[in-house]
Amino acid sequence: MCVCQTMEVGKCIKNTVCDRGRGVLLEPFIHQVFHVDTGHYLCLNKYYGRGLSAEGFRQALFQYLHNGVRLRFDLFEPILYKLRRLKCVLESQASYRFYSSSLLIIYDGRDYPATNVADPLVQERAPKVDARMIDFAHSTYKGFRDDPTVHDGPDKGYVLGLRSLINVLELIRDESQ
Repeated sequence: MCVCQTMEVGKCIKNTVCDRGRGVLLEPFIHQVFHVDTGHYLCLNKYYGRGLSAEGFRQALFQYLHNGVRLRFDLFEPILYKLRRLKCVLESQASYRFYSSSLLIIYDGRDYPATNVADPLVQERAPKVDARMIDFAHSTYKGFRDDPTVHDGPDKGYVLGLRSLINVLELIRDESQ
C-alpha cells in the first residue's frame, strides 16, 4: 500500500503568520499524514497555518514527520538533501523573484531504514521524497513584461526561508535522537 504524505509551506504575505527573523511564511500550511496507530489521516488545512507561532511551526513539522508511532528519521536526510539542492540552485539564479509561490514537500509513507542519500548505491532504498516550488502566478524576473523593478541577484527572501526550514528540520532531527 502506497501512502503519500504531503505538506505545503506557502510564501503568501496576506493573512500570514510570519517569523520575520527567519523568513518563513506560514500560510497556507497544509499537511496530510497517515497515522499507522489509528489507520487514519491527520489533515490540516490552510487555516491551521495562520495561527502558528515559530514554535507551533516547529511542532507542525515534527507532526508531519511522525507517523503516529514514531518520528520518521529516515525522512530527514532525503528531505534535507532536496532542500539544500534547491537552495543552491536558487542562490545561483539572478533576478528571479518567487512572490506568493509555495514549497511542496511530499514523501512516500512506507517505512525505510535511515540511509545516506548522497550514496548512489542506497538511493533506491531511500524513501521517495520530493520538494518542489509551486504556484508561480506572481513570480517575475528582470525584464519580464517590461517590469520596471530591477531584480538583481538571487531571491534572498526565498533563500532565507529555505535556510530557516533546513535549520528547523536539523534542530528537530538533532533534538529527537
